[in-house]
Amino acid sequence: RIEFERPSTHFGIHERLTKREIDIAILKPDHSEVYAIELKYPRSGQHPEQMFKFAEDLAFIEDLCAHGFRAGAVLLVVDDPLFHASGSTDGIYGFFRGGRPLAGEVAKPTGQRREVIRIRGSYLIQWMQLAGPLHAALIEVEGERAGAVASKRTSDDAPLPTSSVIPPHRATGRVSSKYAPLAEHLRQDGRDRIQLSFSEIDAIIDGLPRSAHEHQAWWANQATGSQASAWQSAGYRVDMADLVGERVRFVRAR
Repeated sequence: RIEFERPSTHFGIHERLTKREIDIAILKPDHSEVYAIELKYPRSGQHPEQMFKFAEDLAFIEDLCAHGFRAGAVLLVVDDPLFHASGSTDGIYGFFRGGRPLAGEVAKPTGQRREVIRIRGSYLIQWMQLAGPLHAALIEVEGERAGAVASKRTSDDAPLPTSSVIPPHRATGRVSSKYAPLAEHLRQDGRDRIQLSFSEIDAIIDGLPRSAHEHQAWWANQATGSQASAWQSAGYRVDMADLVGERVRFVRAR
């Protein structure tokens, strides 16, 4: 069942969350699982304000997943290149134009009153061209039952596992000999979802580089990277890379 603009209290969540209303809620018939979707299609400029609202929607989806939702997604569709291609990459713009992971504290860039939201995970915003000037960015978050969010840590400031979900691309880069065994492993496995630990990948390719352990961007689904070309050539994309727990999940690209 699909429901529109439901308050979070409708689902038994009475704590104060980043927002109140869910744009779209999708429920299984027995209500055993609930999914949330937040949509953004800004048409009147206000680039920094709309960027902040997107980050706010993402924090809200994280809130819902931490309170029992099975998963959620935030979809941003724009027809203005200033959201993704042109201008400064300082401050909040860096998340949308500069390839900087959206994570941690995000401050509202306008207004007299200081507003700050906190993103639990770490997400790369990558743009997919739809048609003409239309571009879209999609981020998905999975709830604790799906294993995308680790159990609470002792420190509120301790980083939670990262998740980067990017629209699928077909690989155009050449697969290097180093990463060819990973592509072959994924092909032979063949499941729709394959989760591997970093140590398992170490054994497959004879050692991950240090950057794979330290930088979320290494796992981005960019066709220009030889490692990304490997999993994409096998028909997969990365939808979760957890640098803390040292694991990565590949899903079949559609």
